[in-house]
Amino acid sequence: MLLAHVGGDRARVAVYAASRAARFVAPSQLAGLLEALLTAEEGVKVTSRKEAVRLAATLLPLPRAAALLSTAFHAPPRHPDVQAAVVAFTTDLLGEEETWAVLTAATEGAPQVLQAVVRPAAWSLPEIHRPRYARLVGDVSRSADPEVARSGLGVLPHWARYAPEAVHGLSERVTDLGEGEETHALWRSAAATISRLAVSGLPHPVGGAAPGSLLHDTLAALLPAIAAGEPDTPPDRDLPSRQRVLALLPGQQDRPNGETRPVLESVSALLADVPSLAGARARLLRDLIDLDADLPELTARLRDLATNATGRPALAATTADQLRSRLGYGALPPTPTTILTAATALAHLGDPATGLLSTALITGTGPRLGWPPPWRTALRDLRSHPSADVRTRRWE
Repeated sequence: MLLAHVGGDRARVAVYAASRAARFVAPSQLAGLLEALLTAEEGVKVTSRKEAVRLAATLLPLPRAAALLSTAFHAPPRHPDVQAAVVAFTTDLLGEEETWAVLTAATEGAPQVLQAVVRPAAWSLPEIHRPRYARLVGDVSRSADPEVARSGLGVLPHWARYAPEAVHGLSERVTDLGEGEETHALWRSAAATISRLAVSGLPHPVGGAAPGSLLHDTLAALLPAIAAGEPDTPPDRDLPSRQRVLALLPGQQDRPNGETRPVLESVSALLADVPSLAGARARLLRDLIDLDADLPELTARLRDLATNATGRPALAATTADQLRSRLGYGALPPTPTTILTAATALAHLGDPATGLLSTALITGTGPRLGWPPPWRTALRDLRSHPSADVRTRRWE
């Protein structure tokens, strides 16, 4: 009697009352009532169909629920909101093969249906079903609809560990230099996903940046055009290869760990042969500096940073300023004398780049220590540095 009102003005009240009454109806009888409602071609509101989907998924035996949700998904008029509701209630029915057929069909559905596919969190599904579901997420990330594809790309890093093949085609999303506002948003999402995967700790080739990895190969496909100055770029485009490479670089790392440090090292090595990317490379090299490291490692990292800016006064000054800013916050290094020793060694090399880094180390750390005598002496010694830029910078 209540279900007779699901297409009229009293649909909301009728559906609410029917939902409460349904738990007292035998499953065999309830299945027949819900099937009639879900297969009616007209006279049933979308909200009523969606509630019938919920009742079927939560109150019927799993095999019968899976079969009825499949019927609801394919039944005319195939409203996208109803199909999305079906997908949303499949997570407890993944043990039924009929459910997977529905999910596979959903990956070719309307945008709201595809977004329903990528909505569940990986941890919320039984582990046995995660690899298969991860492949579905990969299918969504390759959707022709940019907005839907971005929904898939956003969650792909959470799923790739269960099915590495789900990232197939991801690199091409970035290296395709097509234009357009939607394309722009899509390649940026793909680049962010690749960058996240690189530092995720997942094994090669999905994670990391070693040759053959997803990040390495994507960068390697773009760098030759940048090195050549992107001569084929149309006049109305702003260096598309360079934009993509910058978007691919791992985010700032205050303290790289065992997973991120090899990525930063590999990417900085890749960029070394492209002078126009020296500024981007400086950030990676700066992130690799561990202020708590021993003297040999700290000195080597600082010299790499200085070498990157050799012969480029503006870059050397910017690099030193950024290093000084980093020293101005956070906990003080446990052995400040190591920093002082490294700074003194850099100053003795005599070139502007190392001198500016020495100045940054001294003026960035000395004030926080209250300017002990050895630090004041090191600062005074910079008065006699061969570079006028260094002699001037010590006062700023």
